[in-house]
Amino acid sequence: MSDGSHDMQSDAAQGDAAQSDAAQGDAAQGDAAQSDAAQRVAPKISVLVPVYRFEVGPLATSLARMARDLDGAIEVRLLDDGTPDAGLRLENRAAIESADRSISYSELEQNVGRARARNHLAEGAQGDFLLFLDADVLPDGSDFFERYLRWIEADAGDVACGGLSYEQRIRRGREYRFHLALARSTELLRPEEKSVEPWRHLTTANLLVRRSLFASIPFDPEFSGYGYEDSEWGIRVSRCARVSFIENSVSHLGLIEERELVARTARSLPNFRRLADLHPAEFSRLPIARLVRPLRRVPAPLLATADYLLGTTTRLCPVSRAKVLSFQLKKAVGLAREFRRSEKPRSLGSSSGSTGPTPHSSGESKVTTPGRSTGDRPKPNGARGTPS
Repeated sequence: MSDGSHDMQSDAAQGDAAQSDAAQGDAAQGDAAQSDAAQRVAPKISVLVPVYRFEVGPLATSLARMARDLDGAIEVRLLDDGTPDAGLRLENRAAIESADRSISYSELEQNVGRARARNHLAEGAQGDFLLFLDADVLPDGSDFFERYLRWIEADAGDVACGGLSYEQRIRRGREYRFHLALARSTELLRPEEKSVEPWRHLTTANLLVRRSLFASIPFDPEFSGYGYEDSEWGIRVSRCARVSFIENSVSHLGLIEERELVARTARSLPNFRRLADLHPAEFSRLPIARLVRPLRRVPAPLLATADYLLGTTTRLCPVSRAKVLSFQLKKAVGLAREFRRSEKPRSLGSSSGSTGPTPHSSGESKVTTPGRSTGDRPKPNGARGTPS
């Protein structure tokens, strides 16, 4: 065979080897790309934030900044729950897009309430764990996500609550002092104190839960209006899951004035009564239950008078333990009145009727693309419904 023929065969062999190497390289790159994509679409934590009548830009910016360096371990999902202010929705939309385009954001046409909004967010989440945050909070530590990830890695439980603080509060006037004093007496407890009766201290302002557990135990959608849907969920989940309280707080930004705090507490009482009806054993162990039990036998006119007098006392007292006590007594009287109203027979034609939670209209509101009109059913931010 001639030298030219040998050269041609050698060139052909080299060409085949080069093509094989290239093919293997492309395959390796493809496998690596697929692996990277798999990691990106399988976050460890899905952060779920329902938004209602609150500027969420600072929280979105903080979450996006902390998530960037964690290689796709964090997914952030926000849902506007029917905020009636179109201008505020527009501002929030722009702030979220500016913070990070990877943040998922959608809007409901009408307000469906805290329980249903959170259930809706959970349905589309991809993370192994769900981290529920309120819109009016900010993480206190720059390692906020890392602390939860370490807790998950240690397999320390099924539910973790990082707690609240008021370190970064933005409202510091005299008119907010009572709310702060009340919060310090009920919320700012050590983890070991909260662990004695966990359900009383599980708050969706900062709550991590295994997604598979939440799929079987979602929030009760019949809780409408404000308050206690997280406490009722806490009762059910505490019976079958490992619950931890850890030092990983968020600051509550939404302090409110005393008059609004009193009014919102009154509006939460139908939900508190519903919790008591669903879980009488747990309710009976609360300090407020020992007050409500005899108060339910007091004639309605006397209860109304006591409610008024305690409201006046609370308003006139300076911020002190006495003011907190007066407020808690007023809450007990209000809850006793709520029980009394719900026990009235409808056949008497009473105009008050039952004051239980207002049923939702059939079906849930559609998720819309930004810009659609929204409905309006007030749902407050700020005051927490911690059981007394």
